[in-house]
Amino acid sequence: MGVPIIAPYWADVDTAVPGSNILTYESVTNSPLFNGQQAWGADWNGVGYYASGDKLNKFEMVLVNRSDIAPGDFDIIYNYDQVLWETGSASGGVDGLGGVSASVGYTNGNAAQT
Repeated sequence: MGVPIIAPYWADVDTAVPGSNILTYESVTNSPLFNGQQAWGADWNGVGYYASGDKLNKFEMVLVNRSDIAPGDFDIIYNYDQVLWETGSASGGVDGLGGVSASVGYTNGNAAQT
């Protein structure tokens, strides 16, 4: 059995290169944005690719508790503000482009889901 993955931007994100920002996250309880449900969000607000910070992507993922529908249910929300690169040199890209491009989605670990 594989590993379940939620991937808002499965690529060569590198927060350690100069110019790149770090990942931030927070949990929210009783959010009016999500009909009072608990939510958890992660924000990549200007991240570079391996191994360069000359182009920065900005995106976020929010997980919203939907136990109001069924126990264990949740929504996945992906938001993209700026996408300037798709691939780092670890995946064969040159200047953030080409090679094996980024992908988005989730898998339950057994079969690919999108």
